[in-house]
Parts: sequence; C-alpha cells; structure tokens
Amino acid sequence: MRQGTRSRCQIWGQIVQCPAEPIERTGAFLILPSAIAPDRRDVMRLGWGCLAALLVPLAGLFVLVMIPMWRDNARLEALYERVTDYPRPPNTRLAYYDRDMTLGRNLSGGSGDYCDYRVRITLLTTLQPEEIRRHYSKALIAGAEDNARISLFFEDPVDGESRVVVEVFDSHGSDWDWRCT
Repeated sequence: MRQGTRSRCQIWGQIVQCPAEPIERTGAFLILPSAIAPDRRDVMRLGWGCLAALLVPLAGLFVLVMIPMWRDNARLEALYERVTDYPRPPNTRLAYYDRDMTLGRNLSGGSGDYCDYRVRITLLTTLQPEEIRRHYSKALIAGAEDNARISLFFEDPVDGESRVVVEVFDSHGSDWDWRCT
C-alpha cells in the first residue's frame, strides 16, 4: 500500500477504511496509527466492567451472609424493647447502667442449630422478693416463636434497696445465622 492512498483494510477481523497515514510493520508487530488505536474511554469502560464483575458477586455474597444476622439482631432488639416496655412493679426503678443483650448458641447449654436470645435488666426496688416474683409470674413477654422464659436473681438489700436481675430468655432456629450454627 502506498502512502496517501485509501483502500480497504482488515483490522482485527473487521473491514475498515484504511487511514491516510501509513501503517508500519516492525517485526511481528503492527503499529497502528492513532485513528485505529483503541479509545481511552473504551479501555476505561472495560476496566470498570471487570471491576464490576468482581465486586457484584462479592456484594451478593455479603448480603446473603448478613441478612440472617440482621434479622436475628432485629429479633434481639425487639425482645429487649418488649422487656423494657413491660410495666415494672411499684417502688421499682430501672438501673440504666446495668443491662445486657446477648445473642448466640448454647447460652443455656446443649447443642443444636438454634439461636438463643438473652436480655438482662437490673431493677432497684424496696419490695420484698415474693412481691417481685408474684409480679413477674404473671408476665407474658412474647419471644420469637413462643413466650420468653423469665428468671429472677435477687441480691441482699443495701440501705433498704435491693437489686433484682430480671433475665428473659428465648430461643429460635438459627435460619443460617453463622453465629448460631
């Protein structure tokens, strides 16, 4: 091909108009003029496409792993809200500095594919232990599937006021939460 003439060229299997500037051959490589070289936008588009091809499956895997965890965290938070919203006995106040929420497997012993939810709150009261027991024996706090179990732990009174730990326990199938399997 002579310089300055236009004819049909085949580049990468496509028939295109040959450029006016010459195409040089150097050994086994063909040096393309700037009119035929890949555009920078095409290269960037290819790079972003490859990055998306890597990140989309990772994001999907992240969501698949996290959905059961988010659901169980919401169940634990809902149980905590129901426990703290339950009316306290008279002459009793909540010790805000001493409360606990726990989610995991085997909190009460045993093994299996389930999640245990445990909420503990501490009350300060001037009532006798029997009055507290009577109050919480009537309590029906909903758990994930059934009513939650309530346990009471009493400490000896100090200055006329005693601490009572109210522990509410519930259990539910793990539903793919890796913390509970």
